[in-house]
Amino acid sequence: MLDGDGWELMVCLSDGTCISFSGHNDHPERFGDFTSALIKLGFPDFWA
Repeated sequence: MLDGDGWELMVCLSDGTCISFSGHNDHPERFGDFTSALIKLGFPDFWA
């Protein structure tokens, strides 16, 4: 077992399509771009 965080993200579109992503001990490529977009949408910056 490695020390680190597990994460999961589910995105559901207005047409009912849902896409799920998950991982452990690493983050997705371009995660910084994703969190920046969420912050611009008004979500809190709890990833920092």
